[in-house]
Amino acid sequence: MPDSQNLARRIRSLLDAFVQVPSHTGTSLETDVDGFYQAWFDGTPYFRKHPDHCGLHPLPGDPLGRSVAWALVRGEEPAPTVILIHHYDTADVEDYGVLRAMAHDPATLTGRLAALAASGQADFPPEVAADLASGDWLFGRGTCDMKGGGAIELALLEAYADREDFRGSLLVLGLPDEENLSAGMRGAIPLLHRLKERFGLDYRLMLNTEPHMRTEPATGAIYEGSMGKIMPVVYARGAAAHAGQVFNGLNPILLMAEIVKRTELNPALMEVAGGEATLPPTWLYLKDRKDYYDVSLPLAVAGYLNVLTLEASPQAYLERLRGLCAEAFGAVIRQMEESFREYRRLAGLAPARLPWRVDVRTYEEVEREADRHAGAAYAAAKAARRAELQAEIAAGGVSLAEASVGLVELALKHSGIDTPVVVLALSPPYYPSVSSRQVRSRRPSSGTDSFRSLASLAEDLRRFAQAELGQDYTLVEYFSGLSDLSYAICDFEPSVMDATRAVMPLWGESYSIPFEQIRELSVPVINVGPWGKDFHKKTERVYLPDLLQRTPALVQEAIRLGLAQPAGDGAGPLESGEA
Repeated sequence: MPDSQNLARRIRSLLDAFVQVPSHTGTSLETDVDGFYQAWFDGTPYFRKHPDHCGLHPLPGDPLGRSVAWALVRGEEPAPTVILIHHYDTADVEDYGVLRAMAHDPATLTGRLAALAASGQADFPPEVAADLASGDWLFGRGTCDMKGGGAIELALLEAYADREDFRGSLLVLGLPDEENLSAGMRGAIPLLHRLKERFGLDYRLMLNTEPHMRTEPATGAIYEGSMGKIMPVVYARGAAAHAGQVFNGLNPILLMAEIVKRTELNPALMEVAGGEATLPPTWLYLKDRKDYYDVSLPLAVAGYLNVLTLEASPQAYLERLRGLCAEAFGAVIRQMEESFREYRRLAGLAPARLPWRVDVRTYEEVEREADRHAGAAYAAAKAARRAELQAEIAAGGVSLAEASVGLVELALKHSGIDTPVVVLALSPPYYPSVSSRQVRSRRPSSGTDSFRSLASLAEDLRRFAQAELGQDYTLVEYFSGLSDLSYAICDFEPSVMDATRAVMPLWGESYSIPFEQIRELSVPVINVGPWGKDFHKKTERVYLPDLLQRTPALVQEAIRLGLAQPAGDGAGPLESGEA
């Protein structure tokens, strides 16, 4: 392996070149990174000698034409393999304002920001000003999230490729779209299976180098898994009526307001597991379905909320949401009844009852009614509408969540249900929660089980960092920022997979997850990345001592442990005298 100074210089060189290629998520700029990877392949002696060990894997059907970059170094004993992953898409640079031209030039931007802070021409928060004055931080879009981690992986792969006595294999994946739908990682699962068969690989560990945040400046974080996320869609249909005859209808705005009131930031919907807690849910979108003004109640209101998960399945969460929606529906009916009674009393009218009743269903249940009620007509309408929506999604004309609402509406239209109802569905993306610790506890005690053999990996890394690097790390079971690691493990039952598909209207051509292939893969995961701050902000930055020294050493130690090789065999980190 190279000495630490040469490795640090190589990481910095790769990072500068990587960052200088804009790759804003969800845009055609992501494809520009192909040239960066191809130049790296061409410039690396190992891949010039083994051109079949690297490549750009196009994502099937991707409207932007993006690719997964992959590079494999096979050692003397190629089967045991550690996978290193990073994503190359970044946030855009609109928030940089007049400094946009420097956002992809880390050295220039850092120098400019430091000069502005020193001269008092810019009013930075104290923490930002202190970091600029220290000289220990590198600013720029993607330096932290996460081209810094990618540069570490590429530099280390070069170094391992130079070792003739290296035992095991290393596979690096550069992934698009992590910031949006993780299309890169979902599309990489079939690639991983093909490479496994082609090269005889035995995947032992998947290591991500996403940056970590710190609550205490002196203590880093190592993650043994990643939080999950679901996007429940709530569609509330009322009963239309003229505003002058309000009791002849049911206003879905009132119904949805009551649902939002019972769910927004509701601590009862937080999860706790492995010493971690999720943030409560929050609504991201809410709108009535009227396209123009008239003096009538809107027929429907739709919205969706962001939900983080740890252990709850999508079905378990939707059942909790169904209960809250039913409570909200009942409260609205009681409120309407009370108001109706008082109106009739004041108007001198005889008492009467409103006809409304609580009705909350899942998309799967409404689809079943549409199939029963409309049969072939519904099937034809759905196929046509899905094709239209797929084209609109590819063209950027409609979001996945909006398209999901449209398919809920279509199913209701054909279902024969003509009374007020709340329908629950799921919109992409779906990030399953993953935890190597959790999966290990559920697997049988087999001596060859890689989950068991890596049971102490995170703790071993923590001790290594303290002893060899003089740095404390805390072990965290779930990475809270969501990550591509969500698609490395699938330990839930097939029935859960089927149920998830059934409540996601867009499942199929527009969005899918290869659950079965992930189940076959199911490799332990860990996230070891450099310290970073202000992700997606104009003050995004990465801590240079981590980027250039500590994280590379930790990754090397994780590789050694992942390949189950003893210390001092040439597969581990730099010798203490070199680090």
